[in-house]
Amino acid sequence: MYCFSQTYNTVEKRVWTMNAGVSFGIYFLAYAIVFVIVAALVVAACFVGIKWRKSKDAKAALESGASAEESKA
Repeated sequence: MYCFSQTYNTVEKRVWTMNAGVSFGIYFLAYAIVFVIVAALVVAACFVGIKWRKSKDAKAALESGASAEESKA
């Protein structure tokens, strides 16, 4: 009886330890996926912001160039 009880406890501990490891792995992967998605959104937002700023600067340069030509004429 003692042998069976000790074996059962050992198996139960291994199952609990394995479940804890699997749970940790799943939670870690979930957070890692969320982090990767957020990082990708930040990078995309930076590229969009740079594009919009360059467009705005080019538009301002064209407008100031047109104003300068009108004042010369």
